[in-house]
Amino acid sequence: MVVNDKLVSIIIPVYKAEKFLIKCVHSILEQDYKNIEIYLIDDGSPDLSPKLCDELASKYSNIFTFHKQNGGASAARNLGLTLLNQNTKYVIFVDSDDYLLPNSIRKLVEKAENDKSDVVLPTKYIKKYYNSDKEKLTSLIPDKFIINEPIKFAIEVMIGEGLAWRSTSVLYSFDLINNFNIRYPEGHTAEDLIFNLEIMKVANRISFLEDPTLVNVKHSSSVTATFKKEFTKTIKFLDEKVIDFI
Repeated sequence: MVVNDKLVSIIIPVYKAEKFLIKCVHSILEQDYKNIEIYLIDDGSPDLSPKLCDELASKYSNIFTFHKQNGGASAARNLGLTLLNQNTKYVIFVDSDDYLLPNSIRKLVEKAENDKSDVVLPTKYIKKYYNSDKEKLTSLIPDKFIINEPIKFAIEVMIGEGLAWRSTSVLYSFDLINNFNIRYPEGHTAEDLIFNLEIMKVANRISFLEDPTLVNVKHSSSVTATFKKEFTKTIKFLDEKVIDFI
């Protein structure tokens, strides 16, 4: 059994999240795994989010707030990676409009430590619509696609099946990210896929957690609910990255 001896840092990009941020942060603070630090990266949000970030940081000693000009989630996550406590063992990314389920961090850390894995991917999540009580357990990675060898998993599942692109609520080794200077591509959607492909290039082993860890809240202003004009450009960018990976 793993105790709270590994520092886990959670990076949260914050933009137009005043309706969701408090619930998101408290879902992390209320985890049974307590050796955590939370990095709130205000991405130039025009609402009350920056104020909420500052209030949270002033109230809790393990919450840190940083303000930057708007540059998108990738830029915010990348900044977060440069700011982390160097004693960090694992990194988790969470979007500010989502929240973690109870005990999720402990389960992820225990899986990583027991399997000696660089990455732990949850195979399920809860889908929820804003202002609705309806929740749906959703599969991210079916059992038949669970492959512990990173390169094979990337080619057969991430590229071949178009699955496991998401990087939120995934547990990553901070040393792996640091040693290979892995960052999110800025200015593109589907940035999670590119980040995960870079991780798979250098990871020794990946593991899978069957329990859901995240509640993904769908609402009209979420990134996946809006059409991006640069979508064609992003598709070409993804093609180039996939070809390069193979």
